[in-house]
Amino acid sequence: MSQSCTKKNFFLCVSLSAYCAFHGGLICSIKFRTYKSATQEKLNSTTTAHHKKILQHLFLVHLFILQASHFHYAATISTFALTMRLTITNAKTGGDLLLFKEELEFDRFYYSRDRDNKYFTIAWNRGEKQTVTIDGNDHEFMPDTILPLMFNQTFFFENPTDIVAWQFNREFYCIIDHDAEVSCVGFLFAMNDQLFIRLNDESNQKLKLLLDIFIEELNTKDSIQSDMLIMLLKRLIIVITKRLGKQSSV
Repeated sequence: MSQSCTKKNFFLCVSLSAYCAFHGGLICSIKFRTYKSATQEKLNSTTTAHHKKILQHLFLVHLFILQASHFHYAATISTFALTMRLTITNAKTGGDLLLFKEELEFDRFYYSRDRDNKYFTIAWNRGEKQTVTIDGNDHEFMPDTILPLMFNQTFFFENPTDIVAWQFNREFYCIIDHDAEVSCVGFLFAMNDQLFIRLNDESNQKLKLLLDIFIEELNTKDSIQSDMLIMLLKRLIIVITKRLGKQSSV
């Protein structure tokens, strides 16, 4: 085998490795099998032990880079799979419902960026104790606790990835017009001190089940999707309001 032939195989290895680093997954596997087959043919046709050794080293280098690129690809997919932001908008009414789960950034700035989006927020801390800053004031946000927030409040969380949050506007569901259904006006959403609602085991389990159904329904596009999500939102508000009632009576 000539020296130029060996160089060509080296550049083939490097080029293919770079290609795999960008594409990952199935494409990498196909290219790898093709390269492995081609390398084996070269080994079979190589006459000197020295040249065979060079090709074998190139093959091992390529295998290492390929495995590293596969690991990076899998890790990237895993990282993105942790975060979730699901939304639905009613084109006729302008109603919005948003669900956030383990987002790297979750906050609201009412007097600047978010002034036009008048979203009520229900935040659930599923992690350890953290700090939530509301209108410039720091508060302790305990584990397994619900925090209702008004649309005109500014807030951000110390560890937003531990937060599950629902946001909706009055066009999606008006808590004033439907107060007879949920009985939360002036109680759950009120212009007074912040409410931190500690969940017991029963209410915690109910919210976990509701969260799973919310995710399923937000991923199901059909003619009754909006009605189903309004029903789930009402159920969510009722569960939290009942828990607040029991907490207040203790």
